[in-house]
Amino acid sequence: MNSQHAVIHTNISLLKALTPAVAVLTGNVVAQDGLLIIEQSFFQFHGQTPAQFVAANFHRRHSTYHLAADGIVLVVILHQVAVEICNVLFHGLINSIGLQNPGVQHFIDVELNEMLELKQKYGTVAIANLGGHSEEEYVEGAALLSESAVDIVELNISCPNVKVGGMAYGVKAEAAGEVVRMVRAACKKPLMVKLSPQAENIPEMCKAVEAAGADAISLTNTFQACAIDLEKRKPVFNNIFAGLSGPAVRPIALRMVWQAVGAVNIPVVGLGGIATGRDALEFIMAGATAVQVGAANFANPRAMETIADEMAQWMDAHGVKTLEEIRGCARNAE
Repeated sequence: MNSQHAVIHTNISLLKALTPAVAVLTGNVVAQDGLLIIEQSFFQFHGQTPAQFVAANFHRRHSTYHLAADGIVLVVILHQVAVEICNVLFHGLINSIGLQNPGVQHFIDVELNEMLELKQKYGTVAIANLGGHSEEEYVEGAALLSESAVDIVELNISCPNVKVGGMAYGVKAEAAGEVVRMVRAACKKPLMVKLSPQAENIPEMCKAVEAAGADAISLTNTFQACAIDLEKRKPVFNNIFAGLSGPAVRPIALRMVWQAVGAVNIPVVGLGGIATGRDALEFIMAGATAVQVGAANFANPRAMETIADEMAQWMDAHGVKTLEEIRGCARNAE
């Protein structure tokens, strides 16, 4: 970002910037009606453009699909997938990849070291997103992360609770509050709770996790969606429903962030469909302390830099020096 730009950094406890350098997702990709549909497999760009990643890592292309309406080219290679997107924007992305990972200890021993190198080089922070299928798993993971070098633990309560038939912890405020209380007792790090849009009542959910000890809230996670394969005449996903993200969900996510800001006194991090600087500024004007960006990284692996620059350019053009000047300004019309 150019040095004369307005200041766009923010603070949430130890959080000073959210600028991921690695775009990672797992999945076989299917193009359907302007959506990227992610099923299973693996790919990652590590700061490269998708085309650079393909050239550097693979030699034989299995097949190519075109989404002419959106300028999207999907390149499927030996059952691994790289995505080259010509335009920055697309309608959305549906994934059903779960939370497969090598576990907390492996993250601490391997991936965290890479994150800390980025932190030292760029001044970013290390945020660990923690999921679990029981209170015991959450508590065990939080305890391990508390002894590590991560700066913030983000508690993902969209995971299914196996003790109550698989209903996500993030649906009912009482269940969410209970798991947050247990994790809070085991977690010495700043604790940010990532909420599900499937919550029965967003304001009540926010109040419950704040009362249970959350230092911040992030929302929203993906929205439940469905896709049908017309040729096979069956749902695309084995689970039938899958998670929708990308620009299609942004207005709904913005509404939920607005509700969250009005319900609690702790920082709220907004996410859901942010793809441009103007998108991010909408969330800031709704009262968000910071934003997260996910799906846009598939359209542009440098999306975070682009968004930050666009935010700063808008601020310069409107004489705004810091985000604090406009944070929550839209709420003055209430």
